[in-house]
Amino acid sequence: MSAMRTVRLGDVAELQAGVGFPLTLQGRSTGDYPFAKVGDISDAGRAGKITLSAATHFIDEGDLNKLRAKPIPPGATLFAKIGEAIRQNHRVRAGCPILIDNNAMAAIPGPNLDGQFLFRYLQSVDFYRLTSSTTVPALRKSELQQLPIPFPPLSEQKRIADILDKADALRTQRRATLARLDELTQSIFLNMFGDPVINPKGWPRWTFDQTIRDETAKSEKLQKSDYLPTGAHPVIDQGQSVVAGYCDDDKFLCKSELPLVVFGDHTRVVKLVKSPFVVGADGAKVLVPQHQVGATYLSFLLEHLPIPDLGYSRHMKEVKRLAFPIPPLALQEEFAARVSHADRHRVKLERALAICDGLFASLQHRAFSGTL
Repeated sequence: MSAMRTVRLGDVAELQAGVGFPLTLQGRSTGDYPFAKVGDISDAGRAGKITLSAATHFIDEGDLNKLRAKPIPPGATLFAKIGEAIRQNHRVRAGCPILIDNNAMAAIPGPNLDGQFLFRYLQSVDFYRLTSSTTVPALRKSELQQLPIPFPPLSEQKRIADILDKADALRTQRRATLARLDELTQSIFLNMFGDPVINPKGWPRWTFDQTIRDETAKSEKLQKSDYLPTGAHPVIDQGQSVVAGYCDDDKFLCKSELPLVVFGDHTRVVKLVKSPFVVGADGAKVLVPQHQVGATYLSFLLEHLPIPDLGYSRHMKEVKRLAFPIPPLALQEEFAARVSHADRHRVKLERALAICDGLFASLQHRAFSGTL
């Protein structure tokens, strides 16, 4: 097949920016329209969902005039347009008429552009590379309108989208199995120890200093600009990805005793680390369990304790106010052994998912270069 002709995105799709979402309208769990923030889009993308039909907040028909907004139609592709969320490159399709906040944008397909083809194509574009070189990364509507998009006949668009949908379904199945494995380990934790907020088993409650040593200052952090795509040592920071990058310089290796927990001061992300690594900047806190506290137990405990969401503010002050229920070390070690058993299955599943991801990327390349 010959290479596809391309057109400008703005010629075949409408780009609609989101609107400001006043605090006075936030907090409703039902209404006529979901009002999605970037977090709703990111959460759906991380979960492997391709449609978004609900959100944390809702508004009613009567609120549209106040917002001076019109709902985005079903089938539009939604994505972040400002901030670090762009780097995550999540895309979802609107599953119903929906509003989005002013940190997001929608690509609405025109009459000759299949919505699923558009979605699949935009999935293949690294939007972070298109961001403006300012302190806060951002996508400009005018530049996105110039983005070239392959534009075969509508019937061919539908054929390509259908092939990619079927290939992506295999990835979705693998992710669902991984999610069920996560649910299993969470269930084991609650069965063995009870909800740590209620502490129904009456474990003694320890203070932060009795439970954790904050050894963040012990190791030199690697700046994001110095992360490598491959290398000798994994870089672990406060981001959602388990490994954020790599480093070849031994001087940056974490000097704390393993295993330990990395906690995201801004993100509240919790990561159990068992092998040598480099601490990535900024906001990554290195938390070492005290005597009689296991690192695996501590990582699950931090996931379950009530740490309020302060947005991008720092959260360690909230962690230091917590009371930590501490069961006998032998019970913690039994739990860690069960988690390790589940982790061995996880490694196999993640390898299978990586193979699926590679095959999907190959199909994407062929699909949008006219060789599928």
